[in-house]
Amino acid sequence: ERLAELYAARQAEMGAAISQEMGAPVSLARGAQTAAGLGHLRHFVRVLREFAFEEPLRPDSPADRLAHVPIGVAALIAPWNWPMNQVTLKVVPALAAGNTVVLKPSEIAPLSSLRFAELVAAAGFPPGVFNLVNGEGPVVGEALARHVHAPVVYLQIDAEGHDDQVVLQFLRAAELKHSRVAMRAGLGFLVAEGFQPLLGGSIDVPSYG
Repeated sequence: ERLAELYAARQAEMGAAISQEMGAPVSLARGAQTAAGLGHLRHFVRVLREFAFEEPLRPDSPADRLAHVPIGVAALIAPWNWPMNQVTLKVVPALAAGNTVVLKPSEIAPLSSLRFAELVAAAGFPPGVFNLVNGEGPVVGEALARHVHAPVVYLQIDAEGHDDQVVLQFLRAAELKHSRVAMRAGLGFLVAEGFQPLLGGSIDVPSYG
């Protein structure tokens, strides 16, 4: 809740950063893109108030419990477009579920993520729970996907214009260490078998012929 409050108070600053990094008009950067991030923050706050991290396994076995526990370190790789929309959708549920986060924003649009990192620190999150690393996707992004201590990898890239081998490079890196992987490439989603959303729910995977 504190993070949402701080974000709301600094919307003008966030909008300016988004406009500067990706060239969006200030009115769009603040009125739509910054606002999208705030909307997601407030939504996840509402979800957390009612989300049952522990619940009965079955009605006929009340002593048996089903517990939703953190997975560990989540490596989250965000694209350049609509940066705060993408960052908040990835980071907030991962943190809310009790995971440690390593965020890599796009190397061409990192400014708003740096502002977001300042807000996380100001909100009082413990040191090391949220981490931000900058760098190029094929270097830093691949290193995150390969890292043995990151059991969750979520990345979104614009597959248009990329060689297929570049797209597969990330999946193969994560596959080698048996991570839960979700990747959005252009309009499609590639979701590894066994992937589970961090705060319950389901993933609808569109099919494109």
